[in-house]
Amino acid sequence: MENFTVCDCPVLATTSPLSSTLTALPSPLTVFAHGVEVNLIEEMDGREMTLRKITNLSLATKGTVIVGCTLAYYNIKRLSAVIAHDGNLIDIVDACSVSPPFSPSGWVKIFSDQLKYAVLVGGDARVNFIMQKLKGKCHAVIALEPEYRPENENRVWHLSKTYALPVLYVSPKRIFLTN
Repeated sequence: MENFTVCDCPVLATTSPLSSTLTALPSPLTVFAHGVEVNLIEEMDGREMTLRKITNLSLATKGTVIVGCTLAYYNIKRLSAVIAHDGNLIDIVDACSVSPPFSPSGWVKIFSDQLKYAVLVGGDARVNFIMQKLKGKCHAVIALEPEYRPENENRVWHLSKTYALPVLYVSPKRIFLTN
């Protein structure tokens, strides 16, 4: 988890009711919670078009789209988020702190334009070590979680306050912005 990747791409505002809170951010952002399944092997050989649909959505919205998904290739299964901007696939981010059947990633990725944002998947925004490492490296976190639990929300709020790091949290049943 010592690894951080910084990617240059235009990032991040929101088309949700939170937009008044995030007025400093330059482009529309649409975030979907988990529910999409992506098979990378089938994507590469053209049998699936899920990634193309996500990039097309980002083109249609003229902004950034982040979609939580389950990513599979061969015998590896990951809890991930696909990031697309203006019709281009920017990256796929994988969760670091997961339990079987998912395989963990060893990378936390930070995306930058005018502001720097980490995109965290699964319970990564609830992990003290990860949030501590992000302090000072980015301005905020976008966290996608496949299910909502009140205790998870409490943990995200606590770590956000502890490390003075705003979190835009998205799950199927709850969306909130800390600080």
